[in-house]
Amino acid sequence: MTTSSLRYTALRLVPLHPADRDWLLERLPVAEASALRALLAEPGIERLACVAHDVEPPRPALAPARPTAVPRLPTDSLDRLDPAWASLWLQAAGDDAMDRYLTHATPARAARIAATAGQTGSHLPAKLAESLGRWVPDAGASQ
Repeated sequence: MTTSSLRYTALRLVPLHPADRDWLLERLPVAEASALRALLAEPGIERLACVAHDVEPPRPALAPARPTAVPRLPTDSLDRLDPAWASLWLQAAGDDAMDRYLTHATPARAARIAATAGQTGSHLPAKLAESLGRWVPDAGASQ
């Protein structure tokens, strides 16, 4: 824990019954528990806890956002599939896989896949989606 997190936690532990406080401290990692015990032993912590009940918890430091790679669609494998199977796989892939594939497909194939997707709905059973997600890349690799 950071120093501010430890201080905030100590302030929240002060009003607890000593047995409850000890029970919680016993379940923490040793380093954090001993740091909290030291903070709880500081003079005046009880008064500070009384006036600090409106203190907000410390905000975690945010890591800089890293760009995420867009997964490559197995377009060669999808092009060889029947539109109904391609539609099911694209629905299972989630996110924007359907839109990305349809922008690169021929207009006739895109229309057939979109029509099939409209017939099957947008929610697939979880096991089917998981199986389809593994099947197409494997099919492309074996051919």
